[in-house]
Amino acid sequence: MSSRARNKLPLPSHSVRFDMARKGHARRTLAIPNPINQFYLVEEIATHWAAITALTESST
Repeated sequence: MSSRARNKLPLPSHSVRFDMARKGHARRTLAIPNPINQFYLVEEIATHWAAITALTESST
C-alpha cells in the first residue's frame, strides 16, 4: 500500500465498552467497534474474499 493510500486510513481505535444488566446480579460486558474502522475492515475483507476463501480452504 502506498503512503498516500495509507494516509487516508483511520487511526487505530479501541472499542467502546459498557456493562449491561442481566437476570440476577450478573453483568455482561459489551463492546462496540468504531464504525469507521469497521467499514475499512469489511471493505478489505470483501475486496479480498476470493483469496481469503482459497487460503482457509487449503488449511487443515
